[in-house]
Amino acid sequence: MKYALHRSTRRFHPLPLLALLALGACAPTQPQSTASTSTASANEIRIAVAGPMTGDLGVYGAQMREGAKLAVADINAAGGVLGKPLRLIVQDDECASSRATSVARNIVSQNVVAMIGHFCSGVSIPASAVYAESGVLQITPSSSNPNLTEQAFHRGWKTVFRSYVRDDHLGFAAASYLAEHYAKGRIALLQDDSNYASTIERPLLRGLVAYGIEPVFQDRIDAGHSSYQDTIDELIKARPDAVFYMGYYPEAALLIKEARASGLQAAFLGSDSLMTTDFAESAGSAAEGVMFIANQGARAVPEGAALLARLRAQNTDADPTGEDYAVFTYAAFQEFALAAQRAGTTEAGAVARALRSGSFDTVMGTVAFDEKGDLRDERFSWYRFRAGNYELVP
Repeated sequence: MKYALHRSTRRFHPLPLLALLALGACAPTQPQSTASTSTASANEIRIAVAGPMTGDLGVYGAQMREGAKLAVADINAAGGVLGKPLRLIVQDDECASSRATSVARNIVSQNVVAMIGHFCSGVSIPASAVYAESGVLQITPSSSNPNLTEQAFHRGWKTVFRSYVRDDHLGFAAASYLAEHYAKGRIALLQDDSNYASTIERPLLRGLVAYGIEPVFQDRIDAGHSSYQDTIDELIKARPDAVFYMGYYPEAALLIKEARASGLQAAFLGSDSLMTTDFAESAGSAAEGVMFIANQGARAVPEGAALLARLRAQNTDADPTGEDYAVFTYAAFQEFALAAQRAGTTEAGAVARALRSGSFDTVMGTVAFDEKGDLRDERFSWYRFRAGNYELVP
């Protein structure tokens, strides 16, 4: 995911440590977290995580923070990286593009060697320039706008990575599913006013056209409204069999509630921002049966499912039944640690070369990066909400 909201608001196992990291089997301890700008100790490695720790999308930041804390604890319990412990720096960007460069400069000033984030593409993209110019490795576990890695590639920045699927590829994957399951049906498309939604919508439309499908209804809503009844009334007139929504979960929850209250029985599907039980809490019973497409979820991978169980057992303040972004964040820390071990240094350029030179076993399975810093093998999962939680669709 994810773009800033403008609202009020193959394998590599050089050391036993790495096998432990991939399994997430180490006993958890409490990592250090600080906002100090003091000079980093020569005996520690500073690494940052940044996302919306507060604000409308704070649930995602909480997941990132909990995943980061557990990853750092596990890595340190297994001996650290290159014999040194990691020290975690947590930063709140509120998913606001206006804060991107200031947060990035603050992170750089704290002598970090790598940063995991940001959550929203609207923050990751402008912040990436600061990190690239400062020699700080960046791995985002969620920012899905293609421009992040495309810009870096064309500007010759080698230290920007995305450990998540791209929006344009997600759009094509969604089109394929809709064409298969609603080939003779009537498909409606709704989206909010974010760049995140637009980046999905364009390839989705191209994909549908390639399958010979023309949507019976398309509309764009403004985020932050208290009702979308006018849009629902027009949608009902189009008599769709399926509605695919691109945008953030607060608006999706309101839309589905009003749609069901108005009698619309069409299937409701969405993009990956619905990957939180906050959507079900907001939508209530209307969330039942709603589906969404996302990066391959943690419960689709045995190691990821085991890590989810650990997170729940610890009663973290992340989303108690949907911590996928915690697992994605954990995996990004693993990728850094594994690549640094392989490179024999935490210097950003060398770690970046290591990341591109092979594949790595993580809690999200085996991953490898292409020359642009994107995943070589993107995997998608579909989920369905049942009784307030979401489950993997076989």
